[in-house]
Amino acid sequence: MISQKIYLFLSLLSMFLFARQAQLVQHFPWGKDKASLQKREAPEALYGPQSFSVQNDTLRILDTQNRQLKTFINGRWKKSLPVPFDSRDFIWQKNGMGICLSGNTVFQTDGNGWREVYHGPLKQTIRRLQKTDEGFVVNYSAGMNLEMGTPALKKGAAKESGVLYDGYKVRLIKEDRATGRVDVENLINGRRSNFIIDVPRHNLASLQCIGVDKQRHIFLQVELIENEIPLRVARTVQVFDLNGKRLARLDLSPFVYAFIENDIRIDHSGNFYQMLASADGVDIYKWPIDSLLQAGAISYPQKYSRSYHYNRHILGDTDAPQSGLAKTTGALPMVTPDEALAMADRYVRLSWQCADANLTHGRIQDPNGAEVETPDWLQVGVNTKMPYRWGGFETIQQFLDGIQAGRYAGDKATSAVSAYARGVDCSGFVSRTWKLPVHYSTRMMDDEITQPYDSWDKLKPGDAVHKPGHVRLVIANNPNGTVEVAEASGKDWRVSYRSYDYSQFTSYTPRYYINMLGSPLYVPQPTLYAASCVPDALLQWKDVTAGLSAFRVLRSGDGAVWQPDTLLAPGQINWRDSLVNGAAAYYKMIGIAASDSVTQSPPSDTYGAYRRDGQPQVLIVDGFDRFAGSGSWQEPYHAFAVSYGQALHELGIPFETAANEAIIDRKIALDDYRMVIWFLGDESTADQTFDGDEQRLVAAYLKNGGNLWVTGSEVAWDLDHKGAASDQSFFHSFLKAVYKQDDSKSYTVNGAANTSFSGLSLHYDDGSHGVYPEDYPDVIAPVNNSRIALRYANGFTAAVSFKGVFPGGVKEGRLFYMGFPFETIYDSAERLQLMAAVSDFFEMDVTGLATGAQQKQPRHFKLAGAYPNPFNPITRIRFSLPAAGNVRLSVYNSAGQRVFKQMENFDAGQREIQFVAGNLASGVYLYMLTFKGMVRRGRFILLK
Repeated sequence: MISQKIYLFLSLLSMFLFARQAQLVQHFPWGKDKASLQKREAPEALYGPQSFSVQNDTLRILDTQNRQLKTFINGRWKKSLPVPFDSRDFIWQKNGMGICLSGNTVFQTDGNGWREVYHGPLKQTIRRLQKTDEGFVVNYSAGMNLEMGTPALKKGAAKESGVLYDGYKVRLIKEDRATGRVDVENLINGRRSNFIIDVPRHNLASLQCIGVDKQRHIFLQVELIENEIPLRVARTVQVFDLNGKRLARLDLSPFVYAFIENDIRIDHSGNFYQMLASADGVDIYKWPIDSLLQAGAISYPQKYSRSYHYNRHILGDTDAPQSGLAKTTGALPMVTPDEALAMADRYVRLSWQCADANLTHGRIQDPNGAEVETPDWLQVGVNTKMPYRWGGFETIQQFLDGIQAGRYAGDKATSAVSAYARGVDCSGFVSRTWKLPVHYSTRMMDDEITQPYDSWDKLKPGDAVHKPGHVRLVIANNPNGTVEVAEASGKDWRVSYRSYDYSQFTSYTPRYYINMLGSPLYVPQPTLYAASCVPDALLQWKDVTAGLSAFRVLRSGDGAVWQPDTLLAPGQINWRDSLVNGAAAYYKMIGIAASDSVTQSPPSDTYGAYRRDGQPQVLIVDGFDRFAGSGSWQEPYHAFAVSYGQALHELGIPFETAANEAIIDRKIALDDYRMVIWFLGDESTADQTFDGDEQRLVAAYLKNGGNLWVTGSEVAWDLDHKGAASDQSFFHSFLKAVYKQDDSKSYTVNGAANTSFSGLSLHYDDGSHGVYPEDYPDVIAPVNNSRIALRYANGFTAAVSFKGVFPGGVKEGRLFYMGFPFETIYDSAERLQLMAAVSDFFEMDVTGLATGAQQKQPRHFKLAGAYPNPFNPITRIRFSLPAAGNVRLSVYNSAGQRVFKQMENFDAGQREIQFVAGNLASGVYLYMLTFKGMVRRGRFILLK
């Protein structure tokens, strides 16, 4: 009896000690032959095989770096099937059909080549494929999943599903650091249940479902944060029954030699598999699930028991050396999360034409002797996504221009930066999304331009996941705790969206760009209501006090040179400033942080007022609230009212400025003004050009004999093409036009013959003149007795005018409505001519011009700026002189060294100097104009 008990005890002990020991299924040495697997060291990581499957005596492994799906039977190589580039997962079906995930595209094969059967949305990364009885499930990180069967694939159809495992749909949600939720649905009987995963240490990072075994045990990968900054994560597999009872916690090996996308499998025979890599190759191990559940732990061979992660040991630069780059000497630009994400999306979505001359076909030396090698995924013809280039900082246009000029498309070589290749590296890409004027390497993205968070919970879209050597832009936090990013990396040598577990961020730090809207250092931005004359200047703004210690008000007499500022206490909503008769002033406000006296908010919009007692006033209404995202203007503030004010001032017409919200809130009455200029930029349907309240106020003003000028490129699109019946009625009756098409395809506008606008020739910005690209100017046509006032160069109507009584009106009113923005006319002389012609049509008292639309002699030495800016290699510096004389141009680099000097004599009036950069390097330069002891300064950016 005793011997039987001892035997039973020893049997149980043996099961506990030895049954959980790893059983080696197969070892693969590193190599390129059929029985080996390939590894590849990219600058940011070491990459190995990406997925595998085991079925009875058949082992299949995705040798991604060799681009082969290899099949082994009883440990011997059987066959290899070529797979698409960057393949990450696969499944093999009973009918011999193979399904492969490459990038974000699913391919299918019957052994005779691969064909595309599904392409996922760009911003929702497909993480893995799950096999079902009828087909498979496309498993997204963001929570949406698509169930596909072979018949559905043939029809190109798919239905939304959850992660499907043997008739169960499983959804995972990370609710907070302490709680994960698992929702389970039985698709056979429709029963639903859910349970909570408690994490007592409040260190939950992310959740993934690995599979469900034959006993209906749910296997979840649960990642736990062990150290916050820099990140260290413990990977665990936690096993639950369908009622949420935790059966085991299995700690996975802390040894991570290479990046492997799908390293764990559960099979139907009750086995748990893991693929592990080390310096001598790849091992696939098996543990019986029953023994793991009884032991409650995994026992690894000794070489996999120590801590190691490729992120801590791969420290190569994925961007150019810091010594070759220089930080900006000017203020860092403001950027919004939407701007950063929109720019990232442009790089990922980029479609471009590749010629054979853009490919190296292997590693070669460029004419300077530097190694260069274009990525393998490129092909002659149409390609998508911006390719990777070490040291690359190209804008999209610079890349396209380089490709057209025969430069190489990308560069995998990281031994030296080739001047003959075009593309972006990881930090060049993030620098572009943050609108940085120069290329910041990862080692330059330190506390000067970014700050670390103290918790990964604070990570937001537009932030960075960073370590010296590599940086990724955060796109979204997925519901299960994984993170969606955009990055340029050596994983696929291009800019792509990808999803990562927290363990794959080991040694990284979460950071935010200090001038990002909504960042911890971001100070609330003041919002101006109006700048008016009463008769002194009165500045009004919205009440914003939280997080502010003061307001800083900046004042300018011309909208270009700003005087010393005035500090105001928070809590005020208006401020009076002395403004003498005949003077103009422009204002903008900046908030100062309550936390310190240095950190500031972005500036407000710039508004102005021009006092001229006894003369009827013009009201400039700023209705342009659209920025970033799909709009052309990217900043959360603008100074476009200055363009209107400067032209009115030159004509001697007094004006005030108000936000459209001030009109809606009845703080400003339209009827108080002889003429109203309502500008909308490229504001469109999402922002509403004229909402219902604005339409009623504008209609009442016109009925009462008002004079209205409307300027904007999306008004017809919004109100007539996309608007409701009431919007269309207002547009036809009061803006006197009908929508014809969305894009004029012309950037030149001429005055219509036999009108007061004949003789005008106007040119507005196509994106190369420093204002903003007006990419969709409306084409309109006159209706209800209006007349064509301006035509695009191709003959389409650009503007209409009307003089008469509006429907329901009591007095004659007048309208001038144009389908492109006035402020995008980049030549100030042309803006002045148009302002004079419109003011004359409205019968305003134009005293600032000598004859017709001819410009009067300037009263001051003023700098208009450099156009285009940035430029390569030519820009024009425009200025005005009150008298004839010598003008000296001096240009200085960021080190303060003068690199150019020129003296030239000019007559009085509007003048310009053409500056050719020659052999100067890319960077930010200061230029100075000197005239009779007076100095005007500006900055421009040279981007070669």
